[in-house]
Amino acid sequence: MADENNQSQSQSVANAVGAVTEPKVLISSNKLYDRLKWAVMIGLPAFSTLYFAVSGIWDLPSGEKVIGTISAITAFLGVVLGISNATYKSGQGEQGTIIVDSSGPETELYSLQLNGAVEQLTDGDTVTFKVVKSH
Repeated sequence: MADENNQSQSQSVANAVGAVTEPKVLISSNKLYDRLKWAVMIGLPAFSTLYFAVSGIWDLPSGEKVIGTISAITAFLGVVLGISNATYKSGQGEQGTIIVDSSGPETELYSLQLNGAVEQLTDGDTVTFKVVKSH
C-alpha cells in the first residue's frame, strides 16, 4: 500500500511538472525579440541619423516629421521590448527544486522541495522548478 501511495504521489508530481508552461509575454519568439531589439538599438537610430544628415544635403521633404516619427516608433518598440522582458523575467522565479538522485544502480529517484506552501502554487499562471542532479 505504501508503494502505491509513493507511486501515486510521484505520478502527481510528474504530472504537475509536465504542466509547467512558459510565462505569457508580449513577444513570445526569441527570433522576433532579437530582431526588434536590433531594430530599436541599432537600425532605427542609424536610419534616423542617416535621414537627418541626407535630408539637409539633398533637401528631402519633412525631415523633422520623418525623424520624429522614427523616434516615436523607436520609443514605442523599446517600451514593448521592456515590458516583454520584464514579464518574461518575472516568470523566472522558482517555486521549488526537483532533486534527481541517480545514485541508485537502476533507477532515478525524484524529490520535490517547495519554497512555500503547496497552496501558493495556484496563485500564478505558471510553476517553475529548479532541477538539481545528484549522483
